[in-house]
Amino acid sequence: MNFNGYQDMDGQRLSSFGMNENIAAVLTLAGTGVILFLPKLCWLAWILPLVVMIVERQSFYVKKCAAHGLAATLVAMAFMALCGLLFILSGTLSAGGLLTLLTEGTDKSDWPAIIGALLLTAAGVLLVWIVRLVFVIFLGVAAYKAWRYGYINIPIASALVRKINKNYA
Repeated sequence: MNFNGYQDMDGQRLSSFGMNENIAAVLTLAGTGVILFLPKLCWLAWILPLVVMIVERQSFYVKKCAAHGLAATLVAMAFMALCGLLFILSGTLSAGGLLTLLTEGTDKSDWPAIIGALLLTAAGVLLVWIVRLVFVIFLGVAAYKAWRYGYINIPIASALVRKINKNYA
């Protein structure tokens, strides 16, 4: 592996943040995973790796880890948005069915559609959490590998990073 960071007195490679490269990479990846897992802040998880990519000037390794963290977060957010769309559409259907039930009454033929829409709503919420958990696990494993100056190929995200910049492959 080729590292471009400068070294301190003990021979450790340092990042622009004044800490060892591997520690900066671990904090970037693990911090991104923690933010991604938080319910209200998950949509802001891309900010941390982007800031690290912009600020980091000394260590190519930290920039590469931040790029992978950013790509993983964007891919996770795309999947969460698709699951959220399922949640919104099915929620709209179930709300319309329930509104019809409350205002006009219903016969037994409306119940399967209402229950199906409610189940799709629950599936959308569950899928958002599953996607979030899967990408948090990927970022956790990537942080563990970064501690040992290694890399992990995160599905879709690593391919995206390679397409954008061959140096980050």
